Amino acid sequence: MTFWIQWSLAFLVIVFGRSHADRPCEITVMDYQKFGDVNEIITLNCTSTCSTPVWKTNLRKSNILRGSTWSSVDVSLEMGNFTATCFSADGNISSIAPLCGYVPPSQVTIDMPEVLEEGTVNTITCKVYNVFPEPLLRMSVTRDRDIIYEETFEKNNWKTMVNKTMTYNFTAERSDNLKDFSCNTILELGTYSNVTKSSSSVTIRTFSLTSPEISSEVWIEQGSNANSTFKCTVPHAFPPENVTLDILFEETYLSPHIERLTDGTVMGTRSYSTSTIPIGKYKLKCKAQLFNSVKTQTLDVNIYEHPTVNFTLPIDTIDLDNTVTAYCDLTTQNIEPYSVGIFYDQEKACEDQQNCDFTVTRRARTTNITCKAYLRENPNIAEVASKVLSVHYLPRFTNDLCPERFIWVENKTKDFNCSAEGNPEAKTNCNIPSLMTKNDSDTYTCVASNRLGNVTTSVNLIVQYQPSSPVISKTPNSDIDKGNSVNLTCESDCLPACEYSWVIPPGTSVEFAEKNRLIIINSATHSHSGEYICNVKNKHGIAETRIDITVKGKNWLPVIIGVIAIIVLLAAVAVLVYCLWRKGKIGSYRVQNSKKLSKENIPLSNGA
Repeated sequence: MTFWIQWSLAFLVIVFGRSHADRPCEITVMDYQKFGDVNEIITLNCTSTCSTPVWKTNLRKSNILRGSTWSSVDVSLEMGNFTATCFSADGNISSIAPLCGYVPPSQVTIDMPEVLEEGTVNTITCKVYNVFPEPLLRMSVTRDRDIIYEETFEKNNWKTMVNKTMTYNFTAERSDNLKDFSCNTILELGTYSNVTKSSSSVTIRTFSLTSPEISSEVWIEQGSNANSTFKCTVPHAFPPENVTLDILFEETYLSPHIERLTDGTVMGTRSYSTSTIPIGKYKLKCKAQLFNSVKTQTLDVNIYEHPTVNFTLPIDTIDLDNTVTAYCDLTTQNIEPYSVGIFYDQEKACEDQQNCDFTVTRRARTTNITCKAYLRENPNIAEVASKVLSVHYLPRFTNDLCPERFIWVENKTKDFNCSAEGNPEAKTNCNIPSLMTKNDSDTYTCVASNRLGNVTTSVNLIVQYQPSSPVISKTPNSDIDKGNSVNLTCESDCLPACEYSWVIPPGTSVEFAEKNRLIIINSATHSHSGEYICNVKNKHGIAETRIDITVKGKNWLPVIIGVIAIIVLLAAVAVLVYCLWRKGKIGSYRVQNSKKLSKENIPLSNGA
């Protein structure tokens, strides 16, 4: 190999070389292997354009070769970073070749649990031993060869060999089941082949196991013939085929029937006879195991004796607000776990007393007195004995049985019902007429009585009736002349109050007043003539009446008569005057001058 290197260098010098005088001196280091294992031999070559170059280094050299313009040397690598320098003959020109001696890891290990519970956080610990250099080291965790985590390390430690530890926490998932996990290291040597080393693989199992659910009757009566069914369920286990279930009643192992569902649920059931088990509290235990994980659930099962009682009540009837004594005895063989209560209409009157005195204060025809013996730990397990006590009390009027105010409709209502509540049954009398008229509205007194006494109440009875036949009055009550005013008033008797309405001649203008009871015509015209109908109603009936009115024109007869009378009077006066004149009762005289008096003048006298 050395021969071929020397030949190649000589060829390069012949082809490309030129005299020192032609160009500046240049030192060139040929391509070489920068990294190598400790004690590995690396060959270095350099050329010069001016003289024979010389290699200098602290590494151990061997096989040194030189030509007129080239130099070759073999160096033995040591651990660490080194340099080899190619100098010109006069030492003024140089070129440096960096070298690194690495140490591959002696061992890579992985530490992690092989069985992981789904959802738990687990730690993977990777360790690498005796590796150099640290800055070129990369560690990773792979799952089925896929990198899931990696780290690099200190960049300045180029001197010492190291042991490194890397940890990675991850949450186990169901998909990790049967996957291979490993730790891997790489010395990243650039263009030189990387140095890798891996730990052994760990194939893990993942699982999911929740706490089991246990179900059973927790209170079982002693001596009952039916078998008790114990059930243990683990929901959504993974993998379900690896789940084992055990059921234990105290220390007795009960082999369950196992059923596995498609959703991963595992169920175990077992029937067990408890008829001969003594009274007491027992532990029912369900144990579920999957790989190394064990989870349990316990349940207290109670075997009990049903209580029995002897209950007596000396009377069966009592007056309100009187006191009675009830007697209740617990006859169960083992009375310690039980309590006894006496209840008055579901309200506790006494606790753990054989004799109980209580006063009946509730107004009800009957009241229940109850003796109840029950388990203190479970009051639902009880023996109940009841007695019914009849309660007597004075009558009492209530508005729903005897209203304070009652509406009677004339000719329609048939009965008035009024009663009082009492025990014994009360008799009631109100002395109300069987047939009520509108004149019978009044306040009546009702009396209720039983053996304990009498009570009274007042009833305001109101008789309502339909409208009576209405009456129309006209004001003034005379003929109606055109232009005069007139009022029409409609009256009817009814209860509740009447509602009034009118039917009037078409095109007629009138005023309504007093809630339509009154029609006012301020200036009568011929259009007001015609029929007027008054309608009256309330909720019990209707009625109507009619009136015709006629509006007349102006009456000139009195005027004419008056004029004629005056004319006749004047004529009579004239006739009278004339007659008197004719009879000489009245005369006239001519006055002349006395000198002219002649014999022809004939004086007039009365009666001439």
